[in-house]
Amino acid sequence: MTKKTSPLLAGALLALLLAALPARAALTVYEGFASTNYTAGQLSGQSPTVTGFVTNAWSGNTNISAGGASQALTYSNIISDNTGGSYSTAVGGKTTRAMSTILGGNGVSGTNTYYISLMMQVSTVASNNYRAFELESQFNNRNFQFGAAADTDSINWGMRVTTATTTYLTNVSAVTAVTNETVFAVLKLRYSSAANDDAVDLWVNPSDLSSEAGSTNFVTISGFDFLHNSAKNIVFSSYSGTGTASWDEMRVGSTWADVTPVPEPSTVALLGLTGIAAIAYRIRRNRRS
Repeated sequence: MTKKTSPLLAGALLALLLAALPARAALTVYEGFASTNYTAGQLSGQSPTVTGFVTNAWSGNTNISAGGASQALTYSNIISDNTGGSYSTAVGGKTTRAMSTILGGNGVSGTNTYYISLMMQVSTVASNNYRAFELESQFNNRNFQFGAAADTDSINWGMRVTTATTTYLTNVSAVTAVTNETVFAVLKLRYSSAANDDAVDLWVNPSDLSSEAGSTNFVTISGFDFLHNSAKNIVFSSYSGTGTASWDEMRVGSTWADVTPVPEPSTVALLGLTGIAAIAYRIRRNRRS
């Protein structure tokens, strides 16, 4: 007698395959500067509805521009918005927009650990240039900078934090800033209610996008308290020197996987083929019974 393959078996196999795929939490912030969201030209005054930002518009100087597919930055296998566009600025300006959620520790609701990733590129490299991605507290005080050259005392990509005592702590990576070369940076902000226990880790061009533990090329600053113990405003700055800077694909999440989205077609295909093979084998075995 020929046995029929139970639909429950196929369903169970499908469930196992889906469970094997890595899950991602919803991002706290995502800004891909999609050309569908922005009008090319001045970024200042534009306020599209994007994940993680309040309704206020980007503020800043008049030389700031955004949009245009030709500006889009890409890096390795990192998934982008696929609609082009990025943010760039000439010397002498900055732009700021407030996030919907205050990132922070003591006295601020939510998790105490946050991950931020972004792509960045500079058109010139010099020790007196200042190009940076920055975070400001809810009191509009700058407490973190990522960039190269000025304020990090190195043309390598690095970071600087402002502590609660308004002192500066700096650490730089082994990755040198190269003209018109896009880097992918991942930050891990660790807020603590204990005194002098905050920390920030920085990966520049992580060696293993699929694993935080596997990406050993990072630097850290620890044993301090962040100024105001929070981050509220996203800031892109370009001061001194010559040339431009560009930023794209900024993400804020609660895990490494949230902010390092990579396509996994080979994994999905492999799991799918495995599942199909298992089902086909079961059908053949039942027919032979």
